[in-house]
Amino acid sequence: MPQITITLSDQLYQQVAAAVEGQTLSAEDFVLLAIAQRISSCPQTDPRDDASYSQYLRTGLAVPATEILDYYKNRLEGKVPPKPSFRKMEG
Repeated sequence: MPQITITLSDQLYQQVAAAVEGQTLSAEDFVLLAIAQRISSCPQTDPRDDASYSQYLRTGLAVPATEILDYYKNRLEGKVPPKPSFRKMEG
C-alpha cells in the first residue's frame, strides 16, 4: 500500500489527539477518514471543463503548483506568507 508522510503543526496535532481521545479510532484513522470525507465532497469533474482552465488557455497566466503547495504548507505551519501571484507561463 502506498504511504504518505505528513507533518502536522503542534496545534493541529493537539486537535487531532483531542478529537480521538476516548474514541476507538487512532489518530491515523481519524486523519484518513477526514481526507476521505474531503475527497468525497469534491466534485469529480474534468479540469478541462473548468472556467479557470479556459482562462489559462486564453491568457497563459498561472501560478506554479509548487508555489501553491509551499503557500499552503506555510499556512499550515502558522506562517502568513504572501499569496502566490499569476504570471505568464512558458510552454
